[in-house]
Amino acid sequence: MKFSEYNLYNIYEKCVNRINNIIFYVFILFLLLLIKIYNIQINNYELYNLKSYKNCTRLVYINPIRGLILDRNNKILASNKIIYNIELIPDRVNNIKKEIKKLSKIIKINKNEIKSFYNRLKKSYTSNPIIIKHKLNKSELNRFIVRKIEFPNFNINIEYKRYYPYKNLFSHIIGYVSLIDKYSLHNNKNNYNKNSYIGKMGLEKYYENILRGKFGIKEIEINNRGKFVRFKNKIMPINGNNIRTTLDFKLQNFSYNLMKKYKGSLIISDVNDGSILSMISSPSFNPNLFIYKNNSIKNLLNNKNYPILNRSIQGIYPPASTIKPYIGLLALYNNIINLNSLFYDPGWWKIPNSNNIYNDWNKNGRGWINIIKAIEESSDVYFYNIAYLIGIDKINKFMSYFGFNKKTNIDLPNEKIGILPSKEWKIKKIKKKWYIGDTISAGIGQGYFSVTPIQMLNALLILVNNGINKRLHIIKNKNIINNNNLKNIININDNIWNMIKFSMYNVAHSKNGTANSSFNNSKYKIACKTGTAQVFSLRNKKYFNNIVPKELRDHRLIIGFGPFNNPKIAIVLILENIGNEINPGDILRKIFDFILIKNNYNINNEFLQNKK
Repeated sequence: MKFSEYNLYNIYEKCVNRINNIIFYVFILFLLLLIKIYNIQINNYELYNLKSYKNCTRLVYINPIRGLILDRNNKILASNKIIYNIELIPDRVNNIKKEIKKLSKIIKINKNEIKSFYNRLKKSYTSNPIIIKHKLNKSELNRFIVRKIEFPNFNINIEYKRYYPYKNLFSHIIGYVSLIDKYSLHNNKNNYNKNSYIGKMGLEKYYENILRGKFGIKEIEINNRGKFVRFKNKIMPINGNNIRTTLDFKLQNFSYNLMKKYKGSLIISDVNDGSILSMISSPSFNPNLFIYKNNSIKNLLNNKNYPILNRSIQGIYPPASTIKPYIGLLALYNNIINLNSLFYDPGWWKIPNSNNIYNDWNKNGRGWINIIKAIEESSDVYFYNIAYLIGIDKINKFMSYFGFNKKTNIDLPNEKIGILPSKEWKIKKIKKKWYIGDTISAGIGQGYFSVTPIQMLNALLILVNNGINKRLHIIKNKNIINNNNLKNIININDNIWNMIKFSMYNVAHSKNGTANSSFNNSKYKIACKTGTAQVFSLRNKKYFNNIVPKELRDHRLIIGFGPFNNPKIAIVLILENIGNEINPGDILRKIFDFILIKNNYNINNEFLQNKK
């Protein structure tokens, strides 16, 4: 059979079409391939490069050395203890059991350490170093170094662990660090790894970003079976910065020894710049327990005296009669009274047109007295009158100028605030209306009125500095704390300020002053105000320590500053449930003696005043 030219042409045309189709599909496939390659190499380069990097690389994090915490004279309060461990990379060892047995002949490795090693081995990559022996002593370290050539697969691992050399002495201020928890790690993966320590309390927490530094990375190359090949790269960590505090070690040690038998708070500050020289919260605790964990932590957390609580910034107490200078200042400022205003004090006071009687702590009364005598002898009756005349609205507004309604913003975390009561506050919180009796109680720092010791110190500094508010702080670094932007919180005539301060001077140095027994023979002059906060009422019965349970005994408070003519130091002291066991004025005297006479805070003799 012969093909015609027409048939040949058809066959040719079909072949050409088929070839064209093949070329087209090949082109499409090639184009798709190019698009895929472009996607991988260009668009998603970083993604696939990262995957490739992760498949052949393991990262070992190198923790930075945490910054030191120093006192004002550069004494180290929080340091880093060097811990020597022995580690090995499992991939480099053919027979781990045999190697450990060999090592145990020169260094004792107990069963728990071996068990812990194998547990970590199950959870970790075999290319990562795993510690087999923790905390080598000097003898063990020397033996291993001398015979290191026999153990090529083992290395010394150097670890820096936080250490607080003075244990309980600075615990509430310095705080402590602890191994990071899962929640904190999840939210801070760029700054921490699972072996990082993080500040949990005090300055350690507040200045975490400054102290912690930045971790380094050791890159380990692995093969397709996850086995160690070589060390690729090492990025060194950036160590944390040191911080220098305003704390004085000698003063803190002296204060701690005065307070360690009692529950309460003691804060000492520089009047001129608001720097904290000493801060005691008693009872205290050893912060090292949270790093080198043991069973003592459970006992600490379950202790009914709450040693973990920083009473200086978290303890809430009635200010009691320590509030009277501020109430007196308010009355003078508002022209409710003047220096010559007299009220009769028979030992009790009654609300006008009412049968409600309020007793004074001095049942015998004092007769006719003015504001100077009222503060000097701590007359409740005088301040019942003032509170009644002023009213709670003005009391609330004026006390807010002294910071009783807000945080001081001292550089410590978890500061709490007390209660500055008002009509609105009572309706909102207690669902009851305000009564005149509530105002009377507030006028002597009782009832709903409550404060923290740090709030009391803040208010005292404002009073001493005639209305200028200086920020309380513990850090000394000038680039962190700026106390230059000072503001006058209220404009009051200097004569009024001085009248109140003179009244406080009389508390310590006048014959009938409530702190005169502590300061009547002192070589210097100070000003102070005492207070007693009732926890439990005996309903007009005489107060005896032996008939009142410890937890129901009165709190005793005292605030003071000195030297009187040129103030340098301000002090707030609160003793919890102390009753009549000790006079807080005697503790205040010892502190001022230590500072002013022994000259332990660089106060020149020119400031020591023998006369008022």
